[in-house]
Amino acid sequence: MKRILPIAALLLAAAMPTAAQQNTRTALLHMKSGEVKEFNVSDLDSITFTQPVDYDKVVQCKYGMGVYYGDGEYYTVVSTDSLDPSGYPTRVGQVSVFFYAIGAKSVYSPAAILPSGRYVASTSFAQGTLYQSDRYLYAFECTAINDGKPTGKKVAFDLGAEANVEYKSDGTYAIDIKGRSSSTTEGFSNVHLTFDGTIAYANKDASYYELYDHDYNFVPKNLSAGYSAGTSYGDYSCSFYTVPLDSNGYTIGAGELMNVELLTKPDSVMNLDDLLGEYKVTSAMQGPYEPGRFLEGINYNMYGTYVSIGTYINEYNDEGYVTPNTKRGFVKDGKVTVTKDGDKYRFVCDLVLENGYKLTMDYSADKSCFVNRAGAPAARTPMVKSRNAAATATDSRPAALRLVKVSR
Repeated sequence: MKRILPIAALLLAAAMPTAAQQNTRTALLHMKSGEVKEFNVSDLDSITFTQPVDYDKVVQCKYGMGVYYGDGEYYTVVSTDSLDPSGYPTRVGQVSVFFYAIGAKSVYSPAAILPSGRYVASTSFAQGTLYQSDRYLYAFECTAINDGKPTGKKVAFDLGAEANVEYKSDGTYAIDIKGRSSSTTEGFSNVHLTFDGTIAYANKDASYYELYDHDYNFVPKNLSAGYSAGTSYGDYSCSFYTVPLDSNGYTIGAGELMNVELLTKPDSVMNLDDLLGEYKVTSAMQGPYEPGRFLEGINYNMYGTYVSIGTYINEYNDEGYVTPNTKRGFVKDGKVTVTKDGDKYRFVCDLVLENGYKLTMDYSADKSCFVNRAGAPAARTPMVKSRNAAATATDSRPAALRLVKVSR
């Protein structure tokens, strides 16, 4: 049974006059050992006393690993013994606790750090939450390993859990986890686990990308461009690239692609002379969408998969994918100038990337590189079909830490 006592009942010694003058209150707690501890209680309203929980599984751990999914989402396993590369137990009798913590976003996703603080079980995605589900918050005791696959006792913390996390200056964590379960079939229900050690979080942040980190002059080998007609503007999506393509126009190898999205007057058919002139930047999401503008580049969240739109440059790996380890540069300012010499159209770009570095290009292309798509709505998509590893590649997360992200 809970008892709520006013702070006044806990003040074993009145606040000092000097403290009162400073508009603060302190409490002196007299321990059985004779020690006296003083606490500042100015911001406290009440203290709740509850009956103690008997923990029938008390373990100390020093092994851990995790996956960072971006948006402050850290999936973690801590264990009494070593884990294999997939996150599985390696010994019979090994106890592990899995939790999905919601904290502040990591400043640098490849070296994500679970923020210090208190986390409490809930089905919300507020910071300070352990997402409560039998798939995301549970203890597991390994009873057998057959062909490298562990089996054992799983106890979900359906009655609540809390974790106190401290990330220390030496790069290690001190974590205290208490979880309670209604289970009566596995031989244990309530778990108190302490952890002291390192946790490396694999980076699965779909929004993360490496930046172009210097001024860069791009020298393309090809151009693939198309025209679409809108009601108040025409849209030329121009993909300059060095990356190899297959017969269907998909990227299949290493290289780069620079997309430039130009808005012209809205002719019902493609008229390349409409391209001639100078273009200034406009917002990709808010406009204004008007002739003489080029769209800024953004990393667009499309149902959890991030795609590049607008004006940008992307680097592709040997398999033709954009990944968290390849460079991306999103254009935020500058100008694009298009001139004509016979059947050649010259594009001169003097652009500024999001981190302030310059991106330049000077390329001339034959009119045969342009495709008329005037019968379709203005697409604002590159002609070359880029592949995004986050959307199409085989899932490479450790098996024991693999999960389908929870719908919000």
